[in-house]
Parts: sequence; C-alpha cells; structure tokens
Amino acid sequence: MAATIQGKVKPSCAQIMGVALLFFFLLSASFMAQDCKGKSSWPELVGKQGQDAPPIIQAENPDVKEVHIVKEGTMVLTDFRCDRVRKSSWPELVGLFGQIAPLIIKTENPNVKESFVIKEGTVVPLDFRCDRVRVWVKPNGIVYKPPTIG
Repeated sequence: MAATIQGKVKPSCAQIMGVALLFFFLLSASFMAQDCKGKSSWPELVGKQGQDAPPIIQAENPDVKEVHIVKEGTMVLTDFRCDRVRKSSWPELVGLFGQIAPLIIKTENPNVKESFVIKEGTVVPLDFRCDRVRVWVKPNGIVYKPPTIG
C-alpha cells in the first residue's frame, strides 16, 4: 500500500518492482518508418500466441514492414534505431509518484537517454526525439498522463 508523506504519495517497494517487472518481458522488434508514426506498442498481445501478433500489428499500423517473433531468452541486437519499435509509452505509471518514473522507463527501454519530470502547465519544445521521455506530473508530484517517447 502506498504511504502518504507530507501530502505526497510514496509507492511501496512492491508497487515499484511490480511496475518495473510488468512489461520487462515485452519485446517487440518491428520495424517502422523513420518518422515513427502510428501505434508503436501492443501490450494487449502479452500472453497471446506469437503467430497471432503480426497480422494484428500490421493491421493497426500499416507503416510496420516486418514483425519478428522472438522466443524468450533469444539474444537480440541492441543497436539504437528510431524506426525499430521498442516500448514507447508507460500508461502503468499514471497515478504513481513521478520521481520513480525515469528509473522504470530507462530500465524498460535502454535507448531512452533523457527522461524528465515536468510539472503540469510547463511549456516545452515541440520537437520529437526518440531518446527522450517527458513524465508529466500534477503539483503533488503524481503522474497524470502516460509518459511517451518524444
């Protein structure tokens, strides 16, 4: 259960680890167009048969040219390419304390080089970067919308 300290919610270690491990095994090695348009993650496919994934992914994002089914434990290249789909959003962090989000994000997507906690209403540049995630928090420090690559 989360504890409250001076009006701020502090999640328990179990909650932090649960969130960190939730999508740890989700790996998508699809290739997309350089501008990274369209849907880029399919958490609803977790637990489904691998052969069911390609038609669903390609139907939901026509920019995906290839889908590779990778068995658990298989070594894969870790080279950084913006056009290779990796985890790009973290809806499970909504409601958690924002300061823990960058650690979880960098653990789940090592290509993220910068992860910022930004208070609601802050003006930020509109440029898109594949190695950056903005974590939007309310004045109380709680994440209020899913952090995404950009």
